[in-house]
Amino acid sequence: MKNAITRIEMIFNNLKPTQREVAKFILDNPNFVINNSIQQVAQASKKSEATIVRFCKELEFEGFKDLKMGILTSLNLQKDQQQQGIYKQLLKDSTLEESVSVISNNNQNAILEMVKLIDYGKLNDAIEIMYKSDAIFIAGVGASALVAQDFLLKCQRIDKRCEALTDSHQMLVKSVHLKPTDIVFLVTYSGETKEIVEFAKLAKEKGTTIIALTTFINNTVQSLADINLYVSATEANERIGATSSRISQLNMIDILFTCIARKDFEKSVQLFKETKAVIQKGV
Repeated sequence: MKNAITRIEMIFNNLKPTQREVAKFILDNPNFVINNSIQQVAQASKKSEATIVRFCKELEFEGFKDLKMGILTSLNLQKDQQQQGIYKQLLKDSTLEESVSVISNNNQNAILEMVKLIDYGKLNDAIEIMYKSDAIFIAGVGASALVAQDFLLKCQRIDKRCEALTDSHQMLVKSVHLKPTDIVFLVTYSGETKEIVEFAKLAKEKGTTIIALTTFINNTVQSLADINLYVSATEANERIGATSSRISQLNMIDILFTCIARKDFEKSVQLFKETKAVIQKGV
């Protein structure tokens, strides 16, 4: 069953003003929507029934009844998460086969939901800017630090200057030397990680272009970035660690790297061959 609340939160910022008002009414009054007719919801929200029907279609629901079922699903999931908290991810009493299936499906769904959020114009801009930049400084802490390191290793394969900044001291020192021709690439699921927010503000002062990879839901880093790329809001606030969000982030890293490398195809292929040969020789 579709999770209506999550869908609304994910697309909220991209909605037209009238649809955003409908979305806000639903987010503020989910139980009212579930327990009343479309006529009553239209009257209470001061919107036409046609507007509400169009909103349902925007969220890929067949109609108002389908939307109500999606809201009910969302509320049940929220209740379940509140009852089980972080331990839900540990899949208590599940068999090994069930655990493998659930975790794998969560990761697959995270990537599919991420793809739905892609603005191809902004993605292309990010690729072009990264390709032409003097250097890329990718910042991430915690699980996002692993994503930063992955991007660093990939860039080294094609001789693209890149540094992974994974603690606050590195970020503060680097902020002093940033140039407008550099790129700061911020990876933070919440968009509220203290170290990343501070680094973003310092980079902004230097006039350095900021590209951010965060959840779609409004956040501070998103407001500071010049280009925003998104992963879906698939994880609860309380979690045992970044799981599906990390998979989504790594998928976006693969997309960016592959497209940057393709900009100079012949050179990249030759560099891939050379780095592969030296690694094999070293082993």
